[in-house]
Amino acid sequence: MTKFQIYVSQDDQGMYFAECPSIPGCHAIGRTEDEVQQRLAECITARLKAHRPVPAVTTRDLEVAG
Repeated sequence: MTKFQIYVSQDDQGMYFAECPSIPGCHAIGRTEDEVQQRLAECITARLKAHRPVPAVTTRDLEVAG
């Protein structure tokens, strides 16, 4: 098992959007959090099964005025 950090948000129409920032282009849309997470897991799994490289990503906090 490999863990990936994902981001999940909900739009004003109630749809969920999820992305995996460490895998460019790996994102999903769904009606529920469970659905969007399952779809994103499928995207990640397909990427790994195709032996496409997963780039190394460093996360940092960025503070902005506002």
